[in-house]
Amino acid sequence: MADITWSQFDKILASFELFLDDEKLEKLVKYHKLLLKERERLNLYSLKDTERLIKYHFVDSAVVTKILPENKIVADLGSGAGFPGVIIKIFRPDLKVYLIESKHKKAVFLEKVVLELDLKDCLVLNQRLEEIKNLKFDILVSRLVAPLKKTLKWLQSLADLKPDMLIFYKKTKVIEKELKESEKLLARTGYQKKDIVKFRYEHIRLVRSLLILEKVNVYNL
Repeated sequence: MADITWSQFDKILASFELFLDDEKLEKLVKYHKLLLKERERLNLYSLKDTERLIKYHFVDSAVVTKILPENKIVADLGSGAGFPGVIIKIFRPDLKVYLIESKHKKAVFLEKVVLELDLKDCLVLNQRLEEIKNLKFDILVSRLVAPLKKTLKWLQSLADLKPDMLIFYKKTKVIEKELKESEKLLARTGYQKKDIVKFRYEHIRLVRSLLILEKVNVYNL
């Protein structure tokens, strides 16, 4: 099945009270063309995703901007082809965004996207998770990358640099399981569940759950 049109995308966004202007649309069109052009050479995403870049990845990446506070520093962990970090930056120019990607080819692609779309305050970090020690940011966003437990273990090493908020894209059925498995790590790293926000994508019959954790006082078990 073919991807949706930009007009259809606009209507779907409006259902979430998100709106396109000419500048956003121009950047999204450029980004989409780059994704299609470089997919095979750089193995950016699977072949089946070619026909759902807009209706799945773009929509799924845009909805998180509804819950991001203003003028913060956001880190996209495992940015890959730029989901959701590039979309976040397009929709929320007030945010400074770090695109963290360990694979060199994908990081080079992200650099090209940042340059060609003229994304200000959007930086690509070609590093592995465990290599990042001194990066200061307010919010960490992770879209279907690593289990909650693995990310929390990394956050233990950040000491005073831990972000105030963590947002994880998850399948609804695994959220409670991962929270249960991570109880002790949540306490040690100083995080607790703030909310689980659900977005229903009627056009593809999918419910997306965003797990939001907030920083609290650290204590040892």
